[in-house]
This record gives sequence, structure tokens and C-alpha cells, in this order.
Amino acid sequence: MKKKKEIINWINNLTNTDTLFLSVHFNTPPSTQAELCRRCRPIFKQLFKHLIGRHWHKVYERYFTLLGVQEFGRFGNMHAHFILVCRAKFDAITVLNGLISLSPQLKIDIWQDAADKIARPKQYADDIMAEKAYSSDVIKYTTKEIKINGGRITDNLIVDVDMFA
Repeated sequence: MKKKKEIINWINNLTNTDTLFLSVHFNTPPSTQAELCRRCRPIFKQLFKHLIGRHWHKVYERYFTLLGVQEFGRFGNMHAHFILVCRAKFDAITVLNGLISLSPQLKIDIWQDAADKIARPKQYADDIMAEKAYSSDVIKYTTKEIKINGGRITDNLIVDVDMFA
């Protein structure tokens, strides 16, 4: 339990006031973490390309930290929660608006909060709930699936190398 608190503290130290929480759900859930990453990869590639430009992969680490956790929902459906920390010239609202503008291109519904989800009808099979991470409760929620066995963290943590390697 102490090690998990250390991980939560480490993630809290990474975050700032311009951090987004992204919950990514697929109508046909992936069956492996590799497939989950493969299906999430285009979302972040398009977002970073939209914000930074075509050579985004060379510089995105200057502006963003991406950390995700694979989770199994109520019905055993795999999805992911990501924490996207924005830095330098990108604030959370700019990134969120950029992501929303990519919704038709990605063919993914993107909602800012529960009220937005109710107000706008679903158009696509997949969806993302994207909102500013206002408190450490979001970090605790995101990390609830992290299990530590001895000194080893289970394989449900997703880092940028998993996404872009």
C-alpha cells in the first residue's frame, strides 16, 4: 500500500493546473493492452500533430507528459484512463478544444463533462470523456487499477513509449 501511495504522489507531482483526464472507451473493447495502445495511438498522434505540427514526435515531450492506465469496467470491457499534463505554450483548454475539433476526423465522440454528454447525441461508436483534472481524486481514480505485487507493478500502466514506440 505504501508503494501505491508513492506512485500516486509521483503522479500528483507530475501534474499541474493544466492537466487533462481522458477516459477512452471503445464500442468493441480491445482484448489486450497492445491492442488498446494501438487503438489509442492515432488519437494522440493526431492531437499532437494538430497542436505542434508534423514533426510533433521530435518535440512533444517538451510540452506534454502522457501516462495511462488500462482498466476493466463493470462488464469486463477494457478501456483506458490517461493523464495528459500540458506545459509551456499549451494550456488544458487549448488542448481540450483541439481534441474536440478532431472528433469528426477521429470518428470519436469527445465530451467535456457529463452535461456535454447529455446535451450532444452520440455520433460515433467510440468515445472520450475529456476534462480538466481539478483534484487529486482524479489521480486516485485513474490509479485505482494499479496493483503492486512485491516490487513489481502489474502491466496495466501505459507510458508514452508504449504508445509511440
